[in-house]
Amino acid sequence: MTTPHNTNLIPQLTSLGLTEHDAQVYLAILRVEEATAGTILDATKLHREQVYRSLKRLVDGGYVTEFEQRKRATFAAVNPSVFIKQADAQKNIADSLYPHLVQLHHARSHSIQVTEGVDALKFLMDDIIATLPNGGEYVVIGGSQDLFITYAQEFLPTYQKKFAKLGIKARIIGYNGQELDKESAHSFHTIETRMLPRPITTPSSIVIYGDTVALEVFDPLNIAIITIKNQTIADSYRATFEELWKVGSLHYDY
Repeated sequence: MTTPHNTNLIPQLTSLGLTEHDAQVYLAILRVEEATAGTILDATKLHREQVYRSLKRLVDGGYVTEFEQRKRATFAAVNPSVFIKQADAQKNIADSLYPHLVQLHHARSHSIQVTEGVDALKFLMDDIIATLPNGGEYVVIGGSQDLFITYAQEFLPTYQKKFAKLGIKARIIGYNGQELDKESAHSFHTIETRMLPRPITTPSSIVIYGDTVALEVFDPLNIAIITIKNQTIADSYRATFEELWKVGSLHYDY
């Protein structure tokens, strides 16, 4: 069986919390049953001080054990399952903290954030994904979906796949004369649309999801999204949406 080269494993080990030097030293030890500092220096080509600092971190972190053999400090890697155990322990801590952190988060009266440019659309979709549970729903009031598709067309397919995988759905209330054509609608995930009469177009939409209300504003020179995070405000807008949904017409399912 072929052993993967260090350069393939080092970025993955650093994502688990090791520094790049720690990862190099760890892999050098892992390839042999036991290793002295001299062996590790030869294998990694790192400076002596870098190796000794990494060895201390690896021993303190529980990834490597140190013992004396023939009057020399010798190092051996513990079972790699230590990474899984530590990840499980971190998840347990995060799970136990989550309810308390959410309570603190909701204790704020509200937070307001303004983002501009095309990246603001990515921020909005990322926040919808982060906020909603699997199978969740967001709702939209407004008539700027065609503009949204125009500005987001380069990265929209990527988010379409993410939303579909998570089962996130949408209901949209638009205005007569601003209906999405079938081809554009299919660039979204699962949506339902109802239309309201309105004689003029509007370059803005209101997106409601979780505890958030986001106002999308489009003009020829810029895109701006104002997000307000407040459960009471979001619930109020959601109630308004439901009343408008009852009287909407031209019901489309995509």
